[in-house]
Formats: sequence, C-alpha cells, structure tokens
Amino acid sequence: MMPSPSLWPTPPLLAGEWHDLDPVLTGELRQLLVSSQIRCFPLVNAGSMAAYRVRPLPFWPGWMWIDALVETRTGPATAAFLYGPHGAHALDGTSALVHDINDSGLLDVSTAENACDYLRFFCGAVRGEEGPFYLIESADRFAALTGVALDVSLAALAGPVTARKSVDGWRLDALVHYGGAAFSSRFSLNAMGMIEMINDEPLSGDVPPVPIAFDGLLARLAGPEGLL
Repeated sequence: MMPSPSLWPTPPLLAGEWHDLDPVLTGELRQLLVSSQIRCFPLVNAGSMAAYRVRPLPFWPGWMWIDALVETRTGPATAAFLYGPHGAHALDGTSALVHDINDSGLLDVSTAENACDYLRFFCGAVRGEEGPFYLIESADRFAALTGVALDVSLAALAGPVTARKSVDGWRLDALVHYGGAAFSSRFSLNAMGMIEMINDEPLSGDVPPVPIAFDGLLARLAGPEGLL
C-alpha cells in the first residue's frame, strides 16, 4: 500500500508531479543511500526513513529529487536530496551542489518548458534567510504550502511561470512568495544555469508565511508541534 499523503509533515518544496515510491523499492533505495553516505552522510544518519516520494528533473537527464519521510526523536521530518548517476547528494539549501551539476555540462534549458521547470527547482532548492522563494502558480499551490486561501487579488495574478527568449538565455516571470510578502518577479537564466532576479515588484507585505522550519536538509512544520 502506498503511504498516505497525510503522513508527510510538509508539502513538496518543488511543485510538479510527484510519485510515492513503491514500498518494494524502499529497501533498495536505502542501500543506495548507504553506499552514497560519503556525499549524503547527514541523511543516512538523520533517523529511520519510512517512505519516499520522487520527482524527475527533466532539465538534468537521469536525475531526480527525492524526499524521504524521516522519523526523528523529535517527530517526523522531510529530508530532501538529489539522486543521479553519482549517487545521493543532500539538498541543504545552498547552491554549491546545483552549480557543480551544471558545471558537468548536463543542464538542458534549451526549451521554455525545461527553463521554467529549472526555475521552479532552483527556487525550491536554494534558500535565502527566510526560506525558499516559493513560486505561486495557482491558488491551490498556495493553500497546500500555507494551509490558508490565497487573497483574491493575488489569486488573480497566480499563474504558470512564463518564459521568453533573450540574448543570453531566458527571461522568466513568476509570482513569488518569500517570507511574508508576495512579488511579481522577473528572472534571467543562461545556459549554464545562472539565475538572477532582475526585477521584483512588491504586491503585498502581509501574506501568510509558509510554516516550514529548516535544519540543514531536514524540514518540518513550524510551530508548537513542529519545533526543530
């Protein structure tokens, strides 16, 4: 039986089509993680991993984002990592791993679809002082992240990331939720995966925050029942 979505303490940081891993394969994945422990030591020792959900990354052929449901001494948490040709690598909110993979020449952002998905990934994987830069592409996504409804005025602006070609790559537009604020933002993206926010228009400074607390690669709900 597939694990119920309610078992997960946090929604996925990356929007898209996720798949629960068949329990038959979880033991095999655990062994792969153990064999990758030099690069992913914190994950192997974070606690008992009870389930996994996976999301392919089309801009990096052969790579996927995997969330592990980790039972820790202080309650359930979600641990994020990348898995690819060289094993497992912990996603700890920094950009070094992302740039290392890009430097291998694997990145494919030649299409608008891949460029938009790479922006989604980068904003979810790399965190600022107040957490990830969540892209709000629908009111449902906002509700899944925060547990509350998106304000009507902002809901009218929520939509899929849009992309147009530029001299050096792409210009990408998105509604961004960061901290307690919402922005209409424009990003530049080049073929090497370098992303820069080149324009942001504040829309609201009173947006319910995403109640997720981070401790390295571990994430859990913030608040009385989810303190790290």
